Amino acid sequence: MSVTTNPFELYRVETPEGITITYTPAGLVSCSLAAMVDYVVMLALFVTGLVTIIIVGRVGHEDVIGALLALLAFAINWGYYVIFELIWNGQTPGKRLLRLRVIREGGTSG
Repeated sequence: MSVTTNPFELYRVETPEGITITYTPAGLVSCSLAAMVDYVVMLALFVTGLVTIIIVGRVGHEDVIGALLALLAFAINWGYYVIFELIWNGQTPGKRLLRLRVIREGGTSG
């Protein structure tokens, strides 16, 4: 079984149950658009957290605010993909919006 390089070529996989699944691999443009949607959502989460930390932290020290912003950025960059791929069966908001799904070579969910 080989992976196709042409995004318009159909790819067929036979499951262990004997069902043949046919799909078209996603191209560079659709994957890039999904990634851009994900980055916009992540940016919106960061800006919301930034505003919240600044408003709540007006009486705090600048060092504490900086540390909280660093933790927020870390949590968003690492947690975003993990959380969404766990709760939405391998899809982030960008993938879901563009109806993309990651599957393994055997046709099972990735």
